Amino acid sequence: MAVFFDDKIYIIELKCNQDANKAIRQMVEKRYADRYKEDEKRIILIGINFDTNKRAVTDWKKQRLDR
Repeated sequence: MAVFFDDKIYIIELKCNQDANKAIRQMVEKRYADRYKEDEKRIILIGINFDTNKRAVTDWKKQRLDR
């Protein structure tokens, strides 16, 4: 999912019963941000893990992409 603001773009990957680092790695490895790199906005990746047993977000990370 991508969320757009005037000065930045958040790209969000949700995982279930895994970890937020895996979500970030997937976005980087699969180059999710490539389609937005021509835009001058900052790109921020957000990885979120949802634990289905706890029914809650148990881990999240953010990483700003360098141009």
